Amino acid sequence: MKLVVGVRRNAGSRADPVAGNHRLHKEVVTMSDPSQEQRDPGAYEALRAAPVAMPLGSLRFSTSGSKRIDTWLGCTYEQAETDYWECLALQFETCLRDEPKRLDEFQRLLGLPANALLSLGVGWDPKGQCWTFPMRNRLGDACGIQRRFRKGEPRAMAGSHLGCFGLPVDDLQLFADRGIPLVVCEGASDTGAAMALGLQAVGRACAQPGREADAGALEACRGRQVILVPDNDKAGLDGAAEFTPALLRVARSVRCVVPKGKDLRADYLAGLTRQEFIAKINGTPPFRFDVEIA
Repeated sequence: MKLVVGVRRNAGSRADPVAGNHRLHKEVVTMSDPSQEQRDPGAYEALRAAPVAMPLGSLRFSTSGSKRIDTWLGCTYEQAETDYWECLALQFETCLRDEPKRLDEFQRLLGLPANALLSLGVGWDPKGQCWTFPMRNRLGDACGIQRRFRKGEPRAMAGSHLGCFGLPVDDLQLFADRGIPLVVCEGASDTGAAMALGLQAVGRACAQPGREADAGALEACRGRQVILVPDNDKAGLDGAAEFTPALLRVARSVRCVVPKGKDLRADYLAGLTRQEFIAKINGTPPFRFDVEIA
């Protein structure tokens, strides 16, 4: 019997009461001898039509870093790669549920509440002895994993594509209420801090803008009142300045709120309250276009 991780996608979803983000229910399933689907296209199509979506392939990396993916019959590379990252994220979430002490330790390490971390899809990698956050593309699909160690900077797993943190799973239309302001942070922990303050938030993987990496954030910002919260350093401020024009093309309005400390999480740990942060947002004028008419 070979253990296969799959994702069950239910029609209903549950909104996180604090963060305002939505997640779909997921579970682990098993299947014996998945190679049968390679020999029997009919069985493969029946499996794809079932409520439980099984993995579509396996992703491997050579010592040189090049990717090799083995897909099942009738499956595209993109489908298999997405399924791989979804299943990996689910495995790590399952490991965290099996070891609740890891969540307690991570709460103490970051100073953030459990509900904010769980809204980000936090997991535990027992092999790497680190915590994980899934990164998502503009469709809400997992496109990579960021790992957070006890010491050092966060690092993406080999083969990951940079994406966004905190996006709704599978369906950006779950951000349907465009009247609610959306906070756009830099990094997973700052996104968790915004969620801990009771705000709806997404996080960019890094300060520097990237077409694919920021596609999810831009899609989530479409038609929204956006609060851009960069890190308070040169890289963060320069990145925010470069990212703002792209936001202005899709958002209803854009305000840039610079933290007092080095980042939003530092302000949260220093005692920043929701009321204080909202007052700071309201005291920041939105960006406006300056147009000269000759």
